[in-house]
Amino acid sequence: MRAIAHLLGTVLIVAASHGSSGGEPPAAAYSYGSMVNSCGPTDQAVMILVLTTRSLGCNQQPSEPYISLMIDPGFSFPKTITFPMRNRNGDARRCAGSCEPVASGTIVLDQAVKKGIAGHYELTFQEGDSAAGSFQIRRCSQRIVCW
Repeated sequence: MRAIAHLLGTVLIVAASHGSSGGEPPAAAYSYGSMVNSCGPTDQAVMILVLTTRSLGCNQQPSEPYISLMIDPGFSFPKTITFPMRNRNGDARRCAGSCEPVASGTIVLDQAVKKGIAGHYELTFQEGDSAAGSFQIRRCSQRIVCW
């Protein structure tokens, strides 16, 4: 009986040290960000949506990690963006050191709120890991001219 208790204790210690909190960093929560007017690769007007782990001002560059997405500016709420996209200009990517594409999932722009946009996301990245959560981002307005 004593050997079984010792074995059970050893199994519990090993299981606890290798569990989900066994030293792995928690998944990043992309709860903040911004949406700005920009010009796309063919000089058409686009919106750039950036989701970040920290508050982001309108004229700030995002710190890593962040998720960026280029979308058509003429959308209405709610707007669901599904990946992979048929339009290659709309692909999203996560940047943390290097940038990797979003392999599958959705970003949903639920509604316009005070000077911002509220939504949620569920994404799987090319490397196989995933992220899910909700966000409230700033809507930054500026005039642009695309040539």
